[in-house]
Amino acid sequence: MLFPASVEQESVRLVADEIANAFRTRDGFRAMSVSVGPLMGPGAHAGHFGSVVEVVFDSLENAFAAISAEDFAEVKAKAESFGGLIFLFEFHDL
Repeated sequence: MLFPASVEQESVRLVADEIANAFRTRDGFRAMSVSVGPLMGPGAHAGHFGSVVEVVFDSLENAFAAISAEDFAEVKAKAESFGGLIFLFEFHDL
């Protein structure tokens, strides 16, 4: 999830805590992390996004189930009210 640079880190941290509480007991939940400090690199110079919350599940199916769960709807709405954008993707090893 990406949050706009205009959102205070404390607000992101509070929403991240709620996301963690909602996802910890979901099937396939593996890990969660929150970026520290401002985003860096060429893509960050535009200043659109300021924070990243990464949640790792065993499968895309488990991730879809978690974000679609009724008990996550309120947390999702809060994150989106701050301008949070949810992206789902899979990785493969090279």
